[in-house]
Amino acid sequence: MRRIAAHRICFSPEAVFPISYVELLSGDELAGVYPLTEEIAGTTFINGAILMVPEKQYTDIQELTPLILNELVERIVVHQAQGLGKNRTQELEIHYNFIGTLDTPEVAALPQSVTIDTRQGVAVEYITRKAV
Repeated sequence: MRRIAAHRICFSPEAVFPISYVELLSGDELAGVYPLTEEIAGTTFINGAILMVPEKQYTDIQELTPLILNELVERIVVHQAQGLGKNRTQELEIHYNFIGTLDTPEVAALPQSVTIDTRQGVAVEYITRKAV
């Protein structure tokens, strides 16, 4: 049996379990959902939320289609950019269906930069740094 804990475990918008853990039998069959009141040895903790969906509905997403995006994301709020040049930052809020917004976990190390080919012959390089 495996135990996985998270800040929220969501089955639907009406069935959200805060600070809980799930017990999974062999083959990942759900045994139960329980409130997490103390540290349990051997429990894996996920910093965020677990979205419980019907088997195979969203277990192997190969492409983010408008249908999937509309079912998983309630809205995206884009805030005004701050700063200039390479010091420019812009905050995005993604409000997920079932779980609301998630705090992003601390990342131990970020890559120096990320380059994305936006279209043929054009690449955009993003310089990464920790948000303040």
